[in-house]
Amino acid sequence: MGLVMIIGNPSPNPFDLKARLLHIITNEKISSLNMISSLTETDESQIRSILEELVDEGTLEGAFTEDGQRFFLSDIKVSSAPLAPNQDEGYSVKKVDTKLGKVVFMSGLVMMGAGYIARGLTTISTVMDSVGSAAVMIGFVVLIGGWLMITRADPPSNLR
Repeated sequence: MGLVMIIGNPSPNPFDLKARLLHIITNEKISSLNMISSLTETDESQIRSILEELVDEGTLEGAFTEDGQRFFLSDIKVSSAPLAPNQDEGYSVKKVDTKLGKVVFMSGLVMMGAGYIARGLTTISTVMDSVGSAAVMIGFVVLIGGWLMITRADPPSNLR
């Protein structure tokens, strides 16, 4: 059988009441003097005086609130969690540099232009037709790659 402590068991012994108050405040974390008074079936002023004795003895470290209705321990551990922002800052759009995408896009345009010029030179050599067609196709693929890099980087309204 285990030892069970009943919080609401009234006892006229002041030492037993001190131990119960110490248990209620430190273990049960109850701070309201009204609630402690109803649990121990003791007057609030008597509880307040016993708590002041415990603080004076050094058994308890804490203080009463300004209205005197609550007693809070002073050895409260501060959380290491970061503070949450007080105001919602809303959505933010990530700014990305699109220079590389623009350079790739322009390179594709230049390659396509060079391919069309090379195809126009078929009178010089028939090989130029094949070279020009290859340059147009490769330029088209590079152009599409640059276009995709630009559109995936930022929404169209935020392009630089």
